[in-house]
Amino acid sequence: MTQLSPLILAQAQPAWFSSVIMLAPMIVLFYFLIIRPQQKHAKELENFRSSLKIGDAVVTIGGVHGSVTEVASDAITVEVAKGVRMKFERAAIARMQRPTSEVAAS
Repeated sequence: MTQLSPLILAQAQPAWFSSVIMLAPMIVLFYFLIIRPQQKHAKELENFRSSLKIGDAVVTIGGVHGSVTEVASDAITVEVAKGVRMKFERAAIARMQRPTSEVAAS
């Protein structure tokens, strides 16, 4: 009987095995570089939106600057000028307005 060489035995592995070995690290890499930071940012944004209170200076996703005058469970009322109030969904609030000293410095 002839013995099989190690090269022939190595070729006997299923073809999908090497694909799985390459795919697993790529999935882990995508998770840590793309998915996890995005989930972290979404969680921080949700915490920010849930902590809004009357008097906070905010900017909407449309670029409207104003001050929060009323907070409801699903909507925020923002005063954009003296006597002018607009109602926005909580999801429309993008960030806190930077103080004018920060804006002038940048």
